[in-house]
Amino acid sequence: MESTIRPAVPADAASIAEIANHPEVAKNLMTMPTETAAEWAKRLERYKYSFVAVVEGEVVGMAGLAPGPLPRMAHTGLLHLMVHPRFHGRGIGTALMQHTLDFADTWLMLHRLELSVFSSNQRAQALYERLDFVVEGRKRDSAIAQGRFVDEILMARIRPRSAAPLNG
Repeated sequence: MESTIRPAVPADAASIAEIANHPEVAKNLMTMPTETAAEWAKRLERYKYSFVAVVEGEVVGMAGLAPGPLPRMAHTGLLHLMVHPRFHGRGIGTALMQHTLDFADTWLMLHRLELSVFSSNQRAQALYERLDFVVEGRKRDSAIAQGRFVDEILMARIRPRSAAPLNG
């Protein structure tokens, strides 16, 4: 499937809200399934670096990257990913993550990238593991999803040495 990855712009907020509020997506996000386009526009500002996947002019997925919030965490980043269910299994999530990882490695030189995934979202966890994220912990009953408590799996990726700048 041919997709284009580009930086998100404020005009994408309505499409992003539609994806995030879809029942199949909302059950796997920490956000509420009622957030408006205006609320997503504000979220895009907080996620300093956001990218969207576009297929035939339609925004079908989004990845966000927020650099570490404190000076002693400036080498870290927090990732966020969502893809419209119509496009699950078509490589959109992989393309968004690879683009975001490349950006983090080569433009921001972030050493550590972190994310969390609900234990019930094994498909996403498998994607992250294919991209060299490892499980670092589990927060038991950390969130509510579909009327029940779910565990949050904490994952991280340390930048590969091959992505490090050359000395000399």
